[in-house]
Amino acid sequence: MKLELIQNHPSHITNTHPLLFLHGAAGAAWNFQGYLDYLEEKGVLAYAMSLRGHGMSDGDELVEHATMDDYVYDLIHVIEQLDEKPIVIGHSMGGAILQRSLKDHQELIHVAVLLSSANANGIDPSSPLGVFFSQGRDFLREMRQTLNEPKLGIDELLRRYVLSSRISEEEMKVLRAKLSKESKVIRKDLLKPFLPHDVIVHIPLLVVGCEGDLIITHDKLKETADRYQAPVHLIPGASHFLMIDPDYVSSIQALDTLLKPYYL
Repeated sequence: MKLELIQNHPSHITNTHPLLFLHGAAGAAWNFQGYLDYLEEKGVLAYAMSLRGHGMSDGDELVEHATMDDYVYDLIHVIEQLDEKPIVIGHSMGGAILQRSLKDHQELIHVAVLLSSANANGIDPSSPLGVFFSQGRDFLREMRQTLNEPKLGIDELLRRYVLSSRISEEEMKVLRAKLSKESKVIRKDLLKPFLPHDVIVHIPLLVVGCEGDLIITHDKLKETADRYQAPVHLIPGASHFLMIDPDYVSSIQALDTLLKPYYL
């Protein structure tokens, strides 16, 4: 199975350990193109991958039944193609996959970065994100009730609370058309802890959140940080999908600064 892997091309590479970005649910490598462009100008070699059935990767016919372990296989397959151990940045569901990979593959990863990641103990089924993954048909109805907006449509819901309220309605239509179909099986996997509690993480692990994220809130970040005995780092950003927010530069600047000590 061929997996999409895009990279930038700095004229002079300053980092020994490349960055590898892993997208969340329904995303793909294209989510991080702005990040890759910014890092290229700074001399930082970086990659972004697409899981099976996402973006330009093969596996459209398999993605509906993909499990968490299938996605871990995809991540490790890409990591093994790189010349040096990468700093892996897993966003949202990608953070869950990254956590699961630490059970058996820590030796392949230089640093694990959980960026607005699903929380370590599994997504709370009663939270808005939990309802979305466990009861997709009820998500819009429940959010309409919670927000007291009975006429709220799915596009406007995604624009305001998941992608970015600074994205126009026309831009929202373009972005939604680019979203990939997601596995039905993964929804159940995301409701469970991602890593057994007896597994000790020996590599550096960073828990990073976005100041304006209404999906992965500060209490969920802290829950993950407590699991790994790590601090929470908050960076600028106005939405869960901070990498496609119109002001994505502020978040990648902060992330670049946070990760610099681990580049060499």
